[in-house]
Amino acid sequence: MSLIIKLVLEALIVNYNKGVKHRWGEYKISVHHILWPVPASAINANTQGVINQNIGYPGAENNKEPLKVPL
Repeated sequence: MSLIIKLVLEALIVNYNKGVKHRWGEYKISVHHILWPVPASAINANTQGVINQNIGYPGAENNKEPLKVPL
């Protein structure tokens, strides 16, 4: 996973995981509440490259680092 994506996800988690206090309790959000899973059919149908699963879902442990493309 690229450094930029990691930093964005960490920022989302830090900001969203602080919780919203309500008189009945506190609500918190996790990574899997921010990003939805990539459908397995989309990942499996892509035979020409790699589609990574979003963090927090099964299959994310198999993610590969994105290719570096020179500008």
